[in-house]
Amino acid sequence: MAEQITHKKGIRRLDRDKRELLKQYYQLQSSTHEPVSSGTAVTPPGDKQQEEHEEQDNYTEELAANVTKNSLKELLHAHNALLARETAANNSIKNTIYENYYDLVKVNTILGEMGECPIQEKLETLKANMDRISQVRTD
Repeated sequence: MAEQITHKKGIRRLDRDKRELLKQYYQLQSSTHEPVSSGTAVTPPGDKQQEEHEEQDNYTEELAANVTKNSLKELLHAHNALLARETAANNSIKNTIYENYYDLVKVNTILGEMGECPIQEKLETLKANMDRISQVRTD
């Protein structure tokens, strides 16, 4: 199947996911920054952007270092492993969508059958039969 399902993920989230996969492969330490003290003030949005930029720079430096220290074979193995995990995740998403669609079709069919069921006609027939039984008893 040539088409892919696209999901609205932010670029930063995708980068973060890929970074985590690379860290798992290379067994690197987490590069998160620990707060200096518990009483620090909340950082303004500009500082957060600067921290994210610094984190991206650190990531780029780590990536360059890992690319230079590992062989092409190891890099291809890591790339193939990441692609396999991505493909497995995409297949899982597609299967979930197909299963949910199948369930939706079943529910729609059941609801359609319930709407077509002549319950009112059956109730009227039952009422007429009950009236006849009542008349027979009174006679």
